[in-house]
Amino acid sequence: MTPEQKKSGGSGTEQKKSGGSGSFARLEVVGLSISRCILAMAEGKIPERVVVKIIGGTHFYNLDDLWTEYSQQHWAENQLRTRAIFSRLVKEGRIIQPRLQGQPVPDATAGIWKVGDLQMDTPTLQGLIEISDSFLDLTANRREDIIEALPQAAMQQLVDQLLQAKLHGFFPEFAKVAGSLPAHLIFRMLKDRLKQFFRTASESDKTDALPAILQLLAPFFKKLQEEPPTADDSGPSPFAFSQVRTKVRGRKPKSS
Repeated sequence: MTPEQKKSGGSGTEQKKSGGSGSFARLEVVGLSISRCILAMAEGKIPERVVVKIIGGTHFYNLDDLWTEYSQQHWAENQLRTRAIFSRLVKEGRIIQPRLQGQPVPDATAGIWKVGDLQMDTPTLQGLIEISDSFLDLTANRREDIIEALPQAAMQQLVDQLLQAKLHGFFPEFAKVAGSLPAHLIFRMLKDRLKQFFRTASESDKTDALPAILQLLAPFFKKLQEEPPTADDSGPSPFAFSQVRTKVRGRKPKSS
């Protein structure tokens, strides 16, 4: 890792944080506007660590010329911070200009950020990053407690998305497996699959499905995370297992 990456927390593709019992890759974000995305990062709205690359509609053979123009037009009030971010992105090859190769540029009308198949504006991405970091930083047991407590409304939204063939990589065989099962069995199956996903999903499945799952269930996750842990998750039991076993072994048999 370069000194610049260490200062910024690493590039978007390298940055991972521990989430309870193991590591779980964070969101990987693609920017669709060089001017607006770098400004949002400079203003502290979006952390640089999650941004894998920025794809712009610009056509500069020399990126120093891009800086000269944009630093006056778009970043005049925040030049020190934008210069540092811009320099790191250029050095790490994270600024992409498709027009230089005669390729089309992505449409940023629906939002300047893309996460998986989702496209969104800066406030929406801020909320998604917040829920992602807080949820994935929980212990595995606490995450599963929250999944277990998801209400029927959350599970029905998940069913609707799966029936529309969305959430690729999460439950591709859902329609076939669910069949004519009653709702309560389908919801049970989905909760078990969610737990399994957060425990064992492959990196590609996490990248594809995680953003959509978090965005879909974010309101429920946030509410449940604010609630106190259940009794089973509040701490150790009053008696150690060995103490209980000792009492059982020392008990005298009843006379018949």
